[in-house]
Amino acid sequence: MGSRIGAKRLLGLQATRESIRMRLAQYSVPVALEMIGRISCLTRNGARDPLGTQLRVCEGLGDAGMNWRIQKGISRAIAEDGLSPSKDNPRYNMFSSRSLCMAAQMAATDCATEGMNESTDWTGLLEALLMVNDLIDESERSPSRRSPEEGSEQEAWVHFVSFESVESGGRPMVQLVARAAQLYLTTDASLMTDPDFIDLRALFLEATGLTLDAYALALLTVAGPFLGISEENAHSASALIHKGAFQGPTLAFSDEEVNSFFRLGGLTLDEFVPLCREEQVKSDFGVPLRQLAVESSPLVSFGSFAIVLSLPLLEQRLTSGLYHVLLNARRDAASKGFRDKLLRFLGRVFEGYVGNCLLRLSRPQRDAKPRRGSGRKSSFQRIVAEELRRAVRDRPVTPSLCDFVLVRGTTVVLVECKAKLLPLDARTGASLSSFSAKLEEILVDAAAQLHATYVLMQQGAFAGLLPPLSQVREVIPVVVWLQDFTMNPFLRRWIRDRLLERGLLQADGIVSEMEVLDCSDISWMETASEFAQLPAIDALRARRSDPRSLDVSMLTWGYVRYPRAQGNTEHDTALFDEISEMGLEYFRAHQRGVQTRHPEPAA
Repeated sequence: MGSRIGAKRLLGLQATRESIRMRLAQYSVPVALEMIGRISCLTRNGARDPLGTQLRVCEGLGDAGMNWRIQKGISRAIAEDGLSPSKDNPRYNMFSSRSLCMAAQMAATDCATEGMNESTDWTGLLEALLMVNDLIDESERSPSRRSPEEGSEQEAWVHFVSFESVESGGRPMVQLVARAAQLYLTTDASLMTDPDFIDLRALFLEATGLTLDAYALALLTVAGPFLGISEENAHSASALIHKGAFQGPTLAFSDEEVNSFFRLGGLTLDEFVPLCREEQVKSDFGVPLRQLAVESSPLVSFGSFAIVLSLPLLEQRLTSGLYHVLLNARRDAASKGFRDKLLRFLGRVFEGYVGNCLLRLSRPQRDAKPRRGSGRKSSFQRIVAEELRRAVRDRPVTPSLCDFVLVRGTTVVLVECKAKLLPLDARTGASLSSFSAKLEEILVDAAAQLHATYVLMQQGAFAGLLPPLSQVREVIPVVVWLQDFTMNPFLRRWIRDRLLERGLLQADGIVSEMEVLDCSDISWMETASEFAQLPAIDALRARRSDPRSLDVSMLTWGYVRYPRAQGNTEHDTALFDEISEMGLEYFRAHQRGVQTRHPEPAA
């Protein structure tokens, strides 16, 4: 994530809301937003050398004197913080995702005109961007002004570090598209017999006006060029999209398709600016601490153009964000029953998604070389919830059990899936009480199901299905959550405290501390299995060799511990290629003048 650093430490400038407004006023709204969007693309794509990339952004925006001062400021900060440039790889953030989003929301209300006049002097924008960092940290609502040890202030820290500070850039596009295909656009035949079955692709068409193949082509056409913005071409690249390019001789989208796709990506400029003003009214001294406006609209349209404000947020909105697209597809008076049905069905889809991932992980790697005497070291037995329920069906009262149990040797892993997402007020920090209540509802409820399964294990209720507890060395409880988040020491302590209060999953020499994973963590485990021949259960056990490793996400821990375990799995690549081929076939059909057949509306 890195440590935010601003104009005060780098340039000796005092940040105020008025000083930022004065600097932004010299630019037009579209010009300022386009440059902020271009920086977002560049820093996201330059994640391998974040500090070096950001310094080169400064070189492109500032004059020689300002850049000399910034370089000296970084050197001074490294010395003051006791770091070594060669050993510690200092990760200072001048242009974090969050601060760029805040700057975009300020620019939408502070910039003078809406013309497209080009600027040749970017020093004012650079100073404003660096000042935004200082205002965020100095705000009364910033966690840096609170104590993580005290009551409600502890909640503010948990929220900030877990959700608002996901600043490490976007996930690989291949993984995001593959995940969306499995979770929100699935055609898995095994789900068609579910009593709550809904044709998700038909519902997507109903919600967006886009067929899946049109969506696939538009997604690749929009995201592709921005993934290629680099230090070499940043001076000539642009975060602007010309809508006319979608309707030329090459891409023959209809007016309805173009409007539908850009509506999926966000708002018009006329809609975006009032939303930014509303956020400033709710904030401290006009500093919007929440990136709600940009999160709602990472793509802003005006006239025949659109601007990508945040490439990571646009990628998420067009993939993971399909959850909300489907959920809001129907808003009439009778929609509540449909939404409840959809939520139940998406829960089954997510359970199947995790189950299929575990099934792939349970197979031994083709290139793995088991240790002598270990047999199929990389495989494990996967037991599903239906088998567990069948084993205890004769009991008078059966609590809710976990979704999967994995067994390998003397290790048992209990897995519970939670497809619930935090509501908007909880996710953005608008209501910390809602955040805390929902977090408890999801994670503590999951822990209760894991605990109930473990208690029945202790009672021997799964005899013949699971090994007797006398033969088990370790039981690892795992929650897999659909919500993207960042595990951190504050959230870890919050979980420990809540489970201790309720007497759930307390250490007894066999059961270990509960692991909480999101989809990116599960994806990494599959990557590690494929690229580093690291069995999933070995990864879970290795995390427990150092208790501090549980204070970070599985993904973060894995990148450091197993640097070879990076890349896209064969499964994700095949799904991405399938979606890409749908888009290409749509393109070829348009070239031939063939209309794509639309599916029937969702039931």
